[in-house]
Amino acid sequence: MPLIFCLAFFSSGANGHLINPQHGSLNVTEGGAYLVISIPASAFRDIDRNLDEAISIAEFNQSRGAILRAVNRAVHLSTETTSLVLEGVMFSPEISHEDQNNVTHVVVMGRFSLTETAPATRLQINLFGLGANENFFKILITRGSIETSIKLTPEEPSVALTGLELR
Repeated sequence: MPLIFCLAFFSSGANGHLINPQHGSLNVTEGGAYLVISIPASAFRDIDRNLDEAISIAEFNQSRGAILRAVNRAVHLSTETTSLVLEGVMFSPEISHEDQNNVTHVVVMGRFSLTETAPATRLQINLFGLGANENFFKILITRGSIETSIKLTPEEPSVALTGLELR
């Protein structure tokens, strides 16, 4: 059943939006922290190969390695002593309603191997888009029944996971 869900979720033929642009969720559990986030395609600056300021499906598919490297460089959970990268990363293009060949956002999903959250644990995302309305992320962070919403911007790209410590 989970495999069927993943295949349906990441089908490149889907026309509906899987998640709102620049929104995401981080679910912190005892076994790790699971992130789903919608990143503007313009945040991946090196994948517009023909420099037309639009990302086509072909450019997206040719740039999967570059997208993964950018996510690994720019999306982290960190403590005072270590920085965790997103593991098991899967991503899918979000297609424009106006132009079925134009990728507007990339939905990224993965897991941080996290055994505990300390007050100094921080989520950091440095993949902001170029558009005026693409310079923020709204993320819902949950741990059990505790929920908090945060907003990340280029000026404040990280936030402490305060109040989500293991008890």
